[in-house]
Amino acid sequence: MNISKQKEIAKRFSLSEAKAVAVELLKELEPHCERIEIAGSIRRNKSDVGDIDLVCIPKRYETGLFSTGISTILDRFEKVKGDLIYGQTRNVIRIHPKGIGLDCYFCESDNYGLIKAIRTGSENFNRAVLIPAINRAGYKCKDGYLTFEDEIIEVKEEESLFKLIRLGYVEPEKRN
Repeated sequence: MNISKQKEIAKRFSLSEAKAVAVELLKELEPHCERIEIAGSIRRNKSDVGDIDLVCIPKRYETGLFSTGISTILDRFEKVKGDLIYGQTRNVIRIHPKGIGLDCYFCESDNYGLIKAIRTGSENFNRAVLIPAINRAGYKCKDGYLTFEDEIIEVKEEESLFKLIRLGYVEPEKRN
């Protein structure tokens, strides 16, 4: 990534500015997703925001000459990272025309709750609380899934994750 891209992504936005763009994007992407939600610092209601984090289960899409679905929206934005390939793409980073970075995380119903929790963050909360609780409960995070003895454990909802790891649900605003 070149220096100008890094600086562009490093810009900060007010919560209201970032949330307005995120809600607009959410409405545009919803028809192309089985499920989609805002995560990250917007979900935590931080006063300043560095980027927009979306967690989604995309409906089938095609890319290339005859793009369909979610790719018709995301490929309009300047690419920073990630190619859209159905069933293989885990996340993409794009730059919205208003200058804010967009991190879109793709998942399936079986790992949606885990990805939503991790991508809501914060990084400090994940390192100090969430990941240690996962490990204490005997689970591991592997390839975007919660596992126990190499078996994938279904985590469809964020609240299910907190229950599995015996950690009381922590509201997003308190995950700092």
